[in-house]
Amino acid sequence: MEQGTRDFREDRETAHDVAAIVVDRQDDVAVIALRGEHDMTSADELSAAINAEVAQRHGIVVSLAETTFVDSAIVHRLFKGDRQMLDVGRRLVLHVGTEPVVDRVLEIGGLLDELIWSVSLDDAIVFAGQSDGRDAAIDEGSLTAPLLEQVASSVRETRERGSGS
Repeated sequence: MEQGTRDFREDRETAHDVAAIVVDRQDDVAVIALRGEHDMTSADELSAAINAEVAQRHGIVVSLAETTFVDSAIVHRLFKGDRQMLDVGRRLVLHVGTEPVVDRVLEIGGLLDELIWSVSLDDAIVFAGQSDGRDAAIDEGSLTAPLLEQVASSVRETRERGSGS
């Protein structure tokens, strides 16, 4: 029986179930594809890929189209990555349409309720490319600079009035 189990695992590895994380860029969006089985052994690599893209302020799509298994460590890293993206005014977007077991883990883990997802990679890339503007650099010539200065001035005046009483 043990021999059969070993052979089955070897056959599955040759069938591309070996974990791989591949990062591709399409304009300002990084597509992080998880291929094969992913669990706590690849969770740190996924976090590193997400962190690198957050630091560059790129939109992020995590594609699970070629994923055959994920565990709670991956679910946690996806939630954490979305929170990092929220901090810079974007969202991490999932590209789903995967194995039923992967879809079930995403559903049980709450990812399908909390994160933006799409079965279309093109749509996921469009969603990931959107921003609330916090990720844009503010320069003196921008349209938002006068508005921000007006808000800052109003806050200063309110503070001055409050401290003068």
